[in-house]
Amino acid sequence: MYKCVGLLIILSALVWAGLRIGGDKSLKGWVLTLCFLAVFAGMFLIVCDRATEISIKGVGTIKAAAERATVDANAIAELRQRVEAQSSMVDLVAKEAARAHELAEAAVSKTDSAERRLEAVNAMLTTAQQKVAELDKIAEFTRTVVAAQNDDRRAFDQLEVWANDASFPMREEAAAAYRTVLDDHSQPFFVSGFSVPWKEGIDPSTLSLEDLRRNYQTAPDWLKPALIEYIWEREDIPKKDRAAFLAEVIRTDRSLKAVEYAGRFLSGVLNVKVKPLAIDALLQVWEQKRDSVK
Repeated sequence: MYKCVGLLIILSALVWAGLRIGGDKSLKGWVLTLCFLAVFAGMFLIVCDRATEISIKGVGTIKAAAERATVDANAIAELRQRVEAQSSMVDLVAKEAARAHELAEAAVSKTDSAERRLEAVNAMLTTAQQKVAELDKIAEFTRTVVAAQNDDRRAFDQLEVWANDASFPMREEAAAAYRTVLDDHSQPFFVSGFSVPWKEGIDPSTLSLEDLRRNYQTAPDWLKPALIEYIWEREDIPKKDRAAFLAEVIRTDRSLKAVEYAGRFLSGVLNVKVKPLAIDALLQVWEQKRDSVK
């Protein structure tokens, strides 16, 4: 478009100049000057996209688009370098982002897997703890039964507590073990006629009930049935005092065998038919009848 306008200006200037010069010779100088300027402008428009500089003597110099093109080219080159540098950076960032995404997905996957494994381990651990707790209860129950069968009064009392506890998981087993020990100490025939190995030089007949009680408290469990029998047969001691001694043994002694002998003698005094180790029932009757014992 610039070329067409420039060509039209040149042709118009030449035609106009020819007409002016032919009509009035006095204006020749000004007409030619204006014509040259018009031609110069037209030529500039024609070559403005590729000329670097156009100089006309006495008129001046026009620098064309080359200088601007050079500046633009430099700017474009710099921009291209920046774009290429940014492109490399973008590619690097994209690669790192992709790698980070992959690592994140892998981490999430591993985390999920680890959490599932941890949940499984926790479930197994909980189950194992429950089993261990159950085994501990079974072991405690077994130890208690064995101890009760081996003259342990506290173990026997514990079996009775479990037998009366509806929440105890082995309640029936505890009740059965309690009845077994109770029956073992309720046989119709039992050993009697013991001989107490008194220390040399001691006449037991001269010992008071308090002396005998002190001897009893320090005696080993195997000797207690013999001492209970001896104290009960000391008719010089009031029966009520001797019966109170038997009730004390039943209430506090740690030996089931000693409790059995005391229970046998006390049930006879109270004229009540209960098993020797029916401790609560026997002591209840004792509290009711103690004042009647003479």
